Amino acid sequence: MLEYITAIGISLTSLHFPNHDQNQFNPGIHVEVKDARAGVYLNSRDRITAYVGYSLPLYRSETLRIGALAALGSGYGSPIIGGLEFMVGQHFTMLAVPGIPGYSSTIVGFALRSPIK
Repeated sequence: MLEYITAIGISLTSLHFPNHDQNQFNPGIHVEVKDARAGVYLNSRDRITAYVGYSLPLYRSETLRIGALAALGSGYGSPIIGGLEFMVGQHFTMLAVPGIPGYSSTIVGFALRSPIK
């Protein structure tokens, strides 16, 4: 099973717009199998989120990858998580999740990753 893992990563922090006293330190870990993701992290509401998802590639070059991320996860009011994933080089990922007016802030999260293969 481990031979299928293509990268591992750690989540670091997030920024919220507007910020309503959300937790911005979001430690966690994830694994990637090609464009699929699974992981666990401390979310912005100080709850544990476990998720599985897929990042649909929209653009790829040698230094930038942009994907539309759709995931199912725990720890929020809705199990659906979605946003745009930006991978710069091989080791830095940024995720932008649009907010829902009256319900959630727009979130920009940051993670580090290490390719396995």
